[in-house]
Amino acid sequence: MRKHFNWSTRWFAPFLAAVVAYVFFGLQAVPNELELPFHNVHNGLPLDAICRVIEVSVSEALDRPAPEPLLLQNHVLT
Repeated sequence: MRKHFNWSTRWFAPFLAAVVAYVFFGLQAVPNELELPFHNVHNGLPLDAICRVIEVSVSEALDRPAPEPLLLQNHVLT
């Protein structure tokens, strides 16, 4: 008995393979971004700014002059 091949899946297979590959590449990129959260990169945590906010809060609580908060440099808070 001869099987009938569905011709509509022929164009859909490369599209489906591209979507699956895109998902797998995206899943690989997430751990790479989370690997170094304290590294000084565009998506890194702004530890200097966080420490400065704590320093300002402690200085105000102790009635001492507070340092200036850090500002953005090239749209990045370090």
